[in-house]
Amino acid sequence: MSDPTAVDVVTFAPPLHELELNRDLVLLALGYQPGEAPDMIVELVSEVLPLLPLHVSLRCGYAMFPTGAVDIAESTVHCGKVAFETGPLITAQLKHSESVAFYVSSAGPKLEEWSGELMAGGDMMRGYIVDAIGSELVEQTSVWLEKQIVDRMELRGWKTTNRYSPGYCDWPVSEQ
Repeated sequence: MSDPTAVDVVTFAPPLHELELNRDLVLLALGYQPGEAPDMIVELVSEVLPLLPLHVSLRCGYAMFPTGAVDIAESTVHCGKVAFETGPLITAQLKHSESVAFYVSSAGPKLEEWSGELMAGGDMMRGYIVDAIGSELVEQTSVWLEKQIVDRMELRGWKTTNRYSPGYCDWPVSEQ
């Protein structure tokens, strides 16, 4: 007999070229509207992007909690012994869910190390840009992973909700 609370874990190492990361997206993440970034910033981003393959090891995955292993209360999602204080906005969207997939995305430790080395060496701007690229890279990895999850759930005949992360819809970032 199978365990009714068994968790299905799926992991990936997405190819960098499959992500929607480009200079314009990075400039937007840095706070610049299209065409507004100073030339120096555009040049730095353009210099850093081709170096990413040397500094990233993309990994992502999700754990699928089946019916019976998830309890969605007024502002909390319980999965076994773990409780996430997502707040009422998210739980309202999830209240009819029969299963929940929790995901994680990472660019690996080398990118953060690179950013730190640049900053420690006095190149604060390039270090900041590398850090911003890392944040956007993780976001794009999450977008890629979401598509993988949606495709797999559609094969089961299931529907999916939007994805939520700490920081969205009043879910405290401290739960990340």
